[in-house]
Amino acid sequence: MVIYEDKDFLNPVCLSLVVRVDSINKAYGDIASFANKYKLKGVTNGKLYCVAFMTSPSDMLDTIENEYLLSCNFKFGIDYIYFNTEPYYGVRFEINEDAYKELPYTKGLNWIKSILLPNGNYIWFTDCNIPLREQEKEVNTMAYFCRSHEDINNINPVLIRENERSMFFKVSYSEHIYMVSRDLIERE
Repeated sequence: MVIYEDKDFLNPVCLSLVVRVDSINKAYGDIASFANKYKLKGVTNGKLYCVAFMTSPSDMLDTIENEYLLSCNFKFGIDYIYFNTEPYYGVRFEINEDAYKELPYTKGLNWIKSILLPNGNYIWFTDCNIPLREQEKEVNTMAYFCRSHEDINNINPVLIRENERSMFFKVSYSEHIYMVSRDLIERE
């Protein structure tokens, strides 16, 4: 079974297997055939397919990887990843050091990005042709605007103009133009 969500940002839960839909389509024809053939239940936005597992490590995840993905020459980090969700609040309600940052599961990958926010972990597909440094700036931009607006699917920051110290953005939830220090967006 495949549940389609018309969103750019997916909210994985627990331990998730995240697979590129274009890789599934090349190997199996379409995502529904893949899910039905292996009796998988997951969520897709047409770019990423997420299957959640309640236990970590998961025997079922090992079976899916060894029997279904590797047999079709899928490559870890290129066609699929594991994504283990991170809590925003830790012991004694301390905020996770990865809050408002890209999570380690997607760092260095040029097709998927992630961010940890108070209302969950989010992942999204990104264009492989965009340089990795530009993708990191996208994560930092989303992190900046998510501090004041929780609905990540309703932000859509667009760079209007920039100078040597500031970047100016228009976002979908406001009529204002926001001036953001270049240092906040270009940090590594």
